[in-house]
This record gives sequence, structure tokens and C-alpha cells, in this order.
Amino acid sequence: MNFIKSGHSFFFLRAACGPLMLAISLFWIMSGISLAQEKDPSRSKETTGFVTKIVPSTPTLGLSHHIVSLAPDVHWKKGNNIDHLASLRGKPVLVLFTDTSLNHAFRHQLRELQSHYERLAAHGLICAVAFTQEVGPVPSNIPFITLLNGKGSARAYGISHNFGIALLGADGNLDCLSTHPLSGQRIADLMDASYTVQEIMRKP
Repeated sequence: MNFIKSGHSFFFLRAACGPLMLAISLFWIMSGISLAQEKDPSRSKETTGFVTKIVPSTPTLGLSHHIVSLAPDVHWKKGNNIDHLASLRGKPVLVLFTDTSLNHAFRHQLRELQSHYERLAAHGLICAVAFTQEVGPVPSNIPFITLLNGKGSARAYGISHNFGIALLGADGNLDCLSTHPLSGQRIADLMDASYTVQEIMRKP
């Protein structure tokens, strides 16, 4: 009889302590996870049903929801100051990448721009050039901004060839990127089809 009572007491004691032991075990497990995350802040914080990844914040040049591919920043010297791409927001920008001013594709692109420049300038087009090897004068009467660190600018745009061309919309979106010259008409068509231009045309 005493055995039965003792067995019942053990049974009830085990039933009462079971949840308590489980709670203590969960507490130590969660404490271990929190400690590991504090030691390594780059790890993801995982909770039930959610995963929040800690990533470093990066500066952006535009916050509009329609910007699909924000153009990498470039800079140039303006007087005694360094100017950045964000200062040209509101105008389309054409950037030419070339190793030298003697590059055949570069010269061909300049001729294409010259043949349509009156129409392109009416859209407020700003032209810039990034020399990746030898900085030289641009053989054209079209005004060009010469970028600082041309090699770094080309790398930022993924240009590994001796020539490249990038067309940026007035909103800062990278509308076109090519390693071959574009016809003047093609550039004009791309500018007309940009998001910002289409938005202006849709407004009454």
C-alpha cells in the first residue's frame, strides 16, 4: 500500500516538474542563440515565422519607386569642388567610356551624337566621358564633363571593354548600357521612352 502511495507521489511529482524542466531547457537554448547573435552581429536573427537579415545600409541617389536600376555614382571636378551625379538629377545623362580619345568606337559615337545633338540638347542632355587609360581632349564641339577616376567609373558600370556607353534617365535610372556605339536616333528614341518623359507626356 505504501508502495502504491509512493508511486503515486512520484507520478504527480514528475507531472508537476516536467513542464518546469521544459521551460528551463527552452530558456537556456534561447539564451544560447541570443549570445551567439551578439557575438556575431552579421548573422541573421531568426524568430518563429520571421527572418531578419542585418545588412549594412548603402547610400542611394534616388528614392522613387519606379527606379529599377539606379545608376552608380560618378564624380568630376567643378571649379575647386567635387560634383556628383545627384546634382544632375532632372536631366538625362550620357556617359561614354573609352581608353583614349583616339579609340575608333569613341570617335564613331561622337559623330553619331553630333548628327542628332540639336534634338538631344533640346531634351537637356548632359554628356560625360570617362577615360580609362589616357585622359585627353574630346575631339568635338559638344560640351563634355570629364569624370575623375575613369577606370573606377567604368568598373562601377561593369565596363571591361575599351568602349562603353551608358544612358541615364532624368530620374537617375540606368536606361541603357552598351559596349557598342549607339546611333543618334537610337539614343533619341531611348530618351523619349524614358519613364520621366512618358510621365510628363501623360500629364494634362
